[in-house]
Parts: sequence; C-alpha cells; structure tokens
Amino acid sequence: MKKALFIFALLFAATFAFANTVIDFERLLQMKAVETACYGTYIKPGSTPPYDYYTVSNLNRLLPSNNGQTTRAGSFTGVCMDYAVWMFNSITENKTVFERFGMRQNQYFIAVSSSNPNNGITLYKLSNRNIADVTMNGYYFKRHSHLSATPHGNNRDHAWIIIQHNDGTWYWVDPTWTDNTGRVVFGVITNNKEVYRTPIDSLSVIRRNTASSARSLSSSYSSFYLLPFYVSTTLSIGISDNTDLASIGVDVFEIKNKFGFSFDFLFRYMETYDIVNSYSYEVYDNIVFAFYFSAHHSFFSFRDNAIVFGGTLGLGYSASERMRGGSFYSSSGFSQNEFNGMINEDITSGLAFKIGAYIIYNSGWFSARGTLEYRSFGGLFAGFGIGLML
Repeated sequence: MKKALFIFALLFAATFAFANTVIDFERLLQMKAVETACYGTYIKPGSTPPYDYYTVSNLNRLLPSNNGQTTRAGSFTGVCMDYAVWMFNSITENKTVFERFGMRQNQYFIAVSSSNPNNGITLYKLSNRNIADVTMNGYYFKRHSHLSATPHGNNRDHAWIIIQHNDGTWYWVDPTWTDNTGRVVFGVITNNKEVYRTPIDSLSVIRRNTASSARSLSSSYSSFYLLPFYVSTTLSIGISDNTDLASIGVDVFEIKNKFGFSFDFLFRYMETYDIVNSYSYEVYDNIVFAFYFSAHHSFFSFRDNAIVFGGTLGLGYSASERMRGGSFYSSSGFSQNEFNGMINEDITSGLAFKIGAYIIYNSGWFSARGTLEYRSFGGLFAGFGIGLML
C-alpha cells in the first residue's frame, strides 16, 4: 500500500509540473480574441468598414478542412460594442475554464471609454432591464467600477474587455481590432495606462511585419482550434469490496468535462491451493491484476460546470502471475472446508467490463472526482481522485 501511495504522489507531482507548462492565461485571452474576431464583421452605419481579415474566402484559406460559410454560421455584424458583448457572453459561458487558467472569480467586464480618454475607463456588466444603470447600443448594463487609466491608443467612445488575473494584474483585450488588423490586440494596465503586449504570432492571421502564405496561415491558425481539447487530468485511487484489491488510475477529460476517458490498474495478493489427494495439497502465492480502459460522458452540470455528473463504461483484461508455492501433508486427512482461499482453477484470465457513475467538482485549477462502479473483476468499487487542469 505504501508503494501505491508513493506512485500516486509521484504521478500527481508530475501532473502539477506539467500543468504549468501547457497553456497560460495570456494565451487563453488571445485565443478568445481571435475566436471573437472570426465570428464578427465590423460594420458601422454611415462609414466604410475596415478590411475584415476573417471573411469567408480567408477562412477557407485558413481552414481548408472546414467550410468558411459554415465557420461563420454563428457570426454577428456590428460595432465595437457588439464585439465586446459577444466576447463577454462567451467568457460567461466558459467562466469555469477561465478561472482555472487564472482569472479572478467573476472579475471580467466590458470596458468603455468616453469621448475624452483622460476620463479613464468605466467597467460594466451585462444586466437585465430592471437593474440596468445605462443602455448602450441596445444592451442593458450595470455599472461596476471606474479605473483611472488611459485607454490603449487613447481610444474614444470605444468598448472592449478587461479581465483581472488572480495575481491582481488587469488584462485588456480588444477583439474589434483583432478583426481589422489580423493579429491579436491585448495588453495589461501598468502605471494607470493600458500598455500593449506582443501577441503570439501563431494566433495571428497576419504575421507581425511579414506577409504570410496560405500554408503558413493554415498552420499558425490550427493552434487556436486546439483549445477545446486541453484536458483536465485526475489521478485516482480506490478500494473494491474485496479490501485487499487496490486500484490506481488516470482520468482525462476535455476542457468542459463533457467527454473523457481513463486507464485503471487493479492488483491484489491472493493465496490459492491445489488439492493433490486427501492427505496433501499445494499452496501458492499469486499476484492477480487487471486493467480497464473506459469512456466517460457527463449528463448533468451545475453552477457553470463547477459540479458535473456522468456515467462510465469500460472494457478490460484480467490475469494472474504465480509467485511461489509449497506442499503440505496431513496424516489425518483434511476437508476442503478448511480452506479460505481459492483453488487455482478459479483464477482465470480474460476480458472484463465495468459500469459506473461519477461526480466531478471543479474549482480554479483544482479538480476532484468521486467514482462508484461495478467491475466484473473487482466487484463494487469506490474511488476518489484529485487533479489539475492542464
């Protein structure tokens, strides 16, 4: 058991180290800005719209495996406020994901500048009509706070997104200009001023200061579409109704915990015997083991995906390894009822299956998972796992 716990601790430490190298908060913000720009088309009544790099023809070049018209099926048309509202709603729908990557809880806003950039930035939340402080471009807003900061580029009468990180840093993202410049426009607030950050080139339609071929555009854009497949990994350990049967496994879920899979390894020490005749028998020590590969599907979620319920179905294989044995003799004879173990013929190798249910609790980078399953090898199984968002 101590060895199993040591392996569990080692794997968990490795998972933690890996989690910090896969994706960071800034990359997530930039990906969301590009996604917003893909869907949006900037059109301001009474003026000539700037060039939209995310037209259907460009999307066909960028994503040859996808149809550009299909990509824009959920598109919207409008000005900067429409871009900000679309991105705000998208963050709301994926709030748990953003909080895992470092967003301070509920600290994301629509930022608005007045006709005088020296007046600072006002932060709003979308609201319903009954509690709204102001209506802008047909949307209802509730005023949250005011920042004494100069907007990026001294923008006047503009709208964008501001998000606070857990370390206190305020990030800003302007999805409107991401659409019109071909590369991500974002930064941080430093010394009461919105300062630009250099974007990740691979997330830009137009490489910084260089022209791109259709091939390089397609290659660079593919990383953006990897976002739905970043995973949360849970290392679990559990005990079956046979108390000397232990299990350890790794569970992997996609970013919204809708689908996942797992690999489990079960093992136990078992004593078996063979009856030679009425006066002698042989006893053996065995290591019995099984492994399962399972698929998971979540059916219900609550509190913005913080609590998830789902089911599991898996197939596996069981086998045993005989370690050592010995012969015993009784001059007076014996009865089979004297033996508590299994005879060797009872240990068989072959396919196994499992079916069960789980509950997942997500909070920031942390994830906890409880499992209750029936396994054809192992019987009733209860397990608990802890993990991280990778």
